[in-house]
Formats: sequence, C-alpha cells, structure tokens
Amino acid sequence: MEPEATSNGKMRIATLIEEIDSMHFINRLYWERKAPSREARAEYQRRQDRLEEVRSELSELTGVTKRGPDRVPKSRAVMHDQRRA
Repeated sequence: MEPEATSNGKMRIATLIEEIDSMHFINRLYWERKAPSREARAEYQRRQDRLEEVRSELSELTGVTKRGPDRVPKSRAVMHDQRRA
C-alpha cells in the first residue's frame, strides 16, 4: 500500500472515530431528556442509522469485524467458563 493511501486511511479512521464520539455524546443528552420531542426522536434515529454506516466503514478500513456474544473467541469463552467454576 502506498504511504499516502495509508496516511489517508488513518485520517479517515480518526475522523470516523471522532464522529462516533460526537454521536455518543449527543445520544447521551437525548437519553437524559424526560420526554423527547418527535423531532428529537427522528434525529436520534438518523444518528443510529449513521452510526451503523460509520461502523461498517470502520470495519472495512480496519479489517476488524463486530463481535457479538455469539462471536467471542473460543479461548475467551473457555477462560470465562473457568472463572465461573
């Protein structure tokens, strides 16, 4: 990969991470409201949709996929089970 492409990729990743941080902050404010307006709910949904887009792009750029409970590496699952015993 060319150095410029790598640099651009790193800048894009940093920009996407900043965008996620911003959305998390705004979402926290949204959840602190007692009764959000219809407009606030619509904006929240748009942020959620954008968040999925950003996460998908980050996954493509970094080669890291999302891990849910069903995708925990076996080594971690074994360690977790051993701690329970």
